[in-house]
Amino acid sequence: MKYVSLIGALIMLISCVYGAREIFKGRVRPNLVSYVIWTSTPLIASFAAMSKGITWSYLPTLMAGLGVLILFISAIIKKGAFFKVYSYDIACGIVSILALIIWYITKNPITAIALSIIGDIMASLPTGIKSWKFPETESPLAYFGYAIASWTGVVAIEIWNFSEASFPLYLALANTIMWLIIIRKKLPLYYMNVT
Repeated sequence: MKYVSLIGALIMLISCVYGAREIFKGRVRPNLVSYVIWTSTPLIASFAAMSKGITWSYLPTLMAGLGVLILFISAIIKKGAFFKVYSYDIACGIVSILALIIWYITKNPITAIALSIIGDIMASLPTGIKSWKFPETESPLAYFGYAIASWTGVVAIEIWNFSEASFPLYLALANTIMWLIIIRKKLPLYYMNVT
């Protein structure tokens, strides 16, 4: 399973570098609220899982946090690259940060993973809404890579318990859903329902 995780981490890194390139070319306009939280929640979940002795299945998750940091820095460097932040985005960010603060107070790895998932879901909502309304502001190829890389973390799970399986499984589902939101207008079923 170690090799599957290494492949997933490599795919995640390549996808994030591609996403950064798309930001610099002006093709992608990330929501900074989502990207700030998406940097921290996978890292917190990864370190919490590693404190329980789990390593390989979380490697793609760890790389997701580091990769989004690359994207966030790219959006800051490229002027005007980020999408306008609305009050709803800020509210989701606050709920996400509160979940992380509660985890910090409890110091429990299981709580850390659960609250990281909640925080990540709240952080995903602004980008999900933006992607639904303006799918052209995100990279379908990058999200496809994120989804594939995340699913390698699921494949690498050796013991199916909450500590090991929850965040990799959540991340795989979240990235797949986001990819489907971005490409939905290109799917044949979309045209069948519209006409």
